[in-house]
Amino acid sequence: MGGWTAADIGDQRGRTVIVTGASSGLGAETARVLATAGAKVIMACRNPDKAQAVADAIDGDTVVLDVDLADLASVRAFADGLSYDVDVLVNNAGVMAVPKGLTVDGFERRSSPAFTTPSHPSEAVLGRS
Repeated sequence: MGGWTAADIGDQRGRTVIVTGASSGLGAETARVLATAGAKVIMACRNPDKAQAVADAIDGDTVVLDVDLADLASVRAFADGLSYDVDVLVNNAGVMAVPKGLTVDGFERRSSPAFTTPSHPSEAVLGRS
């Protein structure tokens, strides 16, 4: 039995997908594959310059937007500023090798983007009127 590959993704034209943490690693690859399949991909990243370099290398429709998932005000501003209807949200973002500390909202810095706050982009995007 063969394994699943990106070639198994169906036509994504007409869909808008947000990928958090799309400036490197799995998030960048997810953005690339979905954009190649025809989706409009919103690359939601805390480093827009780094994300734009990735977006420029993708053959497809990409938009880079700034959001810091460790800052709930940034997440709310991101969701409030969206001018797209969103079909899929890929909560991929995470951090590694950051010093121990707290976010501006009082969450532990290392676990916040990966474990504490992924629900916040979902709630913010889904709760838009």
